[in-house]
Amino acid sequence: MDSLTPDQAHRAMRGFLEQRLARDPQAEVAQVLSDTAMLPDGRTADPASLREWLDCVADVLSEDAAPRRAAS
Repeated sequence: MDSLTPDQAHRAMRGFLEQRLARDPQAEVAQVLSDTAMLPDGRTADPASLREWLDCVADVLSEDAAPRRAAS
């Protein structure tokens, strides 16, 4: 996996949290932290949360890799 810059990591985190809150507006920070906790075997407590996070990282990386159109 590619390394993220601080800006990319921040954007991925915001995207992850925005998706989570869109799906569950009542989500508490403690629940999100619990779901994303790493277990001793390297998995997350909620396997879907890892997939969602990786999707957000991929989105940020692909946004930054896409050629930008010049402003008209």
